[in-house]
Amino acid sequence: MQSPTLLSILAALPVLLMPAGIGAVAGAPPYINYANKIFWLSALLLLCHLPFIFDGSTHDLSKLFPAYVVIAVLYLLYIAEKEKLAGVVNSQLDVSSAFTELANRMDGEDSRLCASLHDELNPCLIFAKRKMEECLTLAQGQNNIATILNRSMLEIDRAYSVSRAIIKKVHVEIVESIGLITALEDLISHYDEISPLHPKLQHNLTRKIEQSIDRTRSITIYRIIREALLNAIKHSRATNLLISMNAQSRQHMLYISILDDGKGIAERFTPGVGLIDMRIRAMQAGGTLSIQKGEDNCGTLIELSIPLS
Repeated sequence: MQSPTLLSILAALPVLLMPAGIGAVAGAPPYINYANKIFWLSALLLLCHLPFIFDGSTHDLSKLFPAYVVIAVLYLLYIAEKEKLAGVVNSQLDVSSAFTELANRMDGEDSRLCASLHDELNPCLIFAKRKMEECLTLAQGQNNIATILNRSMLEIDRAYSVSRAIIKKVHVEIVESIGLITALEDLISHYDEISPLHPKLQHNLTRKIEQSIDRTRSITIYRIIREALLNAIKHSRATNLLISMNAQSRQHMLYISILDDGKGIAERFTPGVGLIDMRIRAMQAGGTLSIQKGEDNCGTLIELSIPLS
């Protein structure tokens, strides 16, 4: 390559480091921004001429044409790649915003459900049971009526227990009131009592690290672990489940693994609503979630990583 051509390319290389469309007007029509890019490209190409104009070697300018073509092609490729990357980033932001809005709506619906059960349904059940107890007192000696009332009271107790279980399942204020680790221990104790699953929790979270996890991430972690426990009870036929939480302060990451000893997931499975919700919540918190078979194809392993505040 001739020295003038080499000098021209070296002088114009900074164009590749320029932001796409310097001085571009936000919201302007595309042709305005493209005209702006062409202006800057032309200005830099003209700058390449200056060394030859000042030293009087204008006869060498014709040799610069191949270099100009190369520079123009590189610049246009750079701009196209930059705009493609910007489009991908904008799409990811749109998807993340949609997931966040969906999760917020789900949380809102959960809160309204809990409020309705706690404030409206449960008082009715308690009142109905008290009235039946009064009727049972009046029905002494009438065995048939007493039997019916006792059975009805048992059904009311069952409905009340179901209502409280639903509230416990969807309500997350417990995380804010007693902290993430204590809330998880309470959740594990609850499932250990009502199911054949025997979950355990291991973690290295200090009180300081636990307090550094913001409300949104704490609720996300709680919901994902709760859903994993529920899936293990419903689908895996597992009897043991281990939740490991490992905080890496230097990496500002929290790594969570949930491993059960059940039958494991199928090679090809269709994610259900629960798993989709887990993925959405992990993405909303800026983390990642994966699900796969455990070691030696035994059980199911769920791995969650979430950045710490």
